[in-house]
Amino acid sequence: MGEKEKIYEKPLYQLWLKQEFNDTLRTIDDREIEVLFPGEENSSNSGPDFKNAKIRIGNIIFVGDVEIDIDYSGWKQHGHNINSHYNHVILHVVLNNKHKYPYVYSKGGRKIPCLLLKDFVSADYVNAIRNQELTEPKMKSRLKCAGEAQSVDYFVREKFIAELGMERFKKKMNRFFHRLLELKYLDEKLLSEPKVNYDLPPEYEKKDFHREDFTKKELWEQLFYEFLFEALGYTKNKNSMRKLAELANLDFLRKIGNDDDFVLKIQAVLFRVSGIFETPAATEDESAAKYQKELSKRWTELNGLYDSEYLDETDWQFFKMRPQNFPTIRIAAGSSFIKSIVADNFVSSLINLIGSDISLTEMMKRLRSAFIVKSFGFWKNHFTFYKKAKTEIHYFVGLSRADEIIVNVALPILALYFQIFGLAEHLRKVLKIYNLYTQKSEYSLVDDIANVIGLENLTHRTVFVQGMLDLYRSYCSKNKCLECRIGENIFE
Repeated sequence: MGEKEKIYEKPLYQLWLKQEFNDTLRTIDDREIEVLFPGEENSSNSGPDFKNAKIRIGNIIFVGDVEIDIDYSGWKQHGHNINSHYNHVILHVVLNNKHKYPYVYSKGGRKIPCLLLKDFVSADYVNAIRNQELTEPKMKSRLKCAGEAQSVDYFVREKFIAELGMERFKKKMNRFFHRLLELKYLDEKLLSEPKVNYDLPPEYEKKDFHREDFTKKELWEQLFYEFLFEALGYTKNKNSMRKLAELANLDFLRKIGNDDDFVLKIQAVLFRVSGIFETPAATEDESAAKYQKELSKRWTELNGLYDSEYLDETDWQFFKMRPQNFPTIRIAAGSSFIKSIVADNFVSSLINLIGSDISLTEMMKRLRSAFIVKSFGFWKNHFTFYKKAKTEIHYFVGLSRADEIIVNVALPILALYFQIFGLAEHLRKVLKIYNLYTQKSEYSLVDDIANVIGLENLTHRTVFVQGMLDLYRSYCSKNKCLECRIGENIFE
């Protein structure tokens, strides 16, 4: 349990020490309680709240510990049911127990009776405690090991999180490899998404692939394009952005002609296929009216080439988003990347960058520069199709988002490429970059976890940020505490 939670339980500690109740205490299963000694308050951040209590429950006198929680569910939420330090608890004292469950269970399976405090104090006192409880910050990362994780050796924690960071990187590589197989299969069968519904045949997944199977650069460019767009979509629009990249694929976009209007043509395709823009609408903004007409004109010239399906405007989230993150701005940024991929061999340039003799520091600097996109054109001054923005947009993709794309897309795909083609030295460079890369974490979840496990000094290192995310998603959120290297040291 974290210190913040203990603060909100402090009034209950005082109540327990003073034993100022309105009636004779009884367990939820209706056995009389006599507190002969409430116990000694545990001043450490681990173990039960009161030690060495002496309590008569029914006709039996028990000597042991007392645990106090705001809610009955706190027993499992804080991992007391798998923590041997709570094996000597004789009474679980709570303010709330909605379903009036009579027991909790120790790690060894022993029944521990529950006392529901609200039945023995005034309603005003209960309301005062509850009002205070409502001000408690709700941490997404409320970990069962909170308050005890830092008792585990620092180097054990650090090494484990670093290993999880590398494990998360490998998971991304595996995910990208599976999609590469799908793209290879589609290419071999000359299928076009999404009109043909398919599953990758089992025999295809078991097939022994050779490097020669993946030499076609268009496979890598489409792979990169899809997951780049997914990353541009953030959490709320990532699926729609990736679907857009599958529908308006590079094979189609290469057919529209690489001329001075290439980016405008790309935007016409993307906004029409996305369903965000269909026909010009009335607007008092002259530049908006002009841009809409230009898009419509380009689409009229191109729609005869497009024979796949469309997304709908309802597939996109604008609600409760910063205008800078609107799908319109993300798609505008994507149009710039598409031009670089199709016309400027962007993916090949990244591969060549890793193969160059420059220092890793310079390599990381150039990677960042490659993914930062300055604003341009109509979307430099607009967030939507109909109204000019109050302030100018300076970047479609800034440093923070560029870092996210590099870490989650560029480096794993490059690692996969070098692994497939047996370029061991290049692969080592990518892994070194991943281990050395630093960025400002955008995840409040990571900050919460870092505070709990005592690795606040590592939240700028990418491999540790990724490791903490994997810790939460693979262990904490799935209650796999006993499989976690930190948890196994606590809940032994």
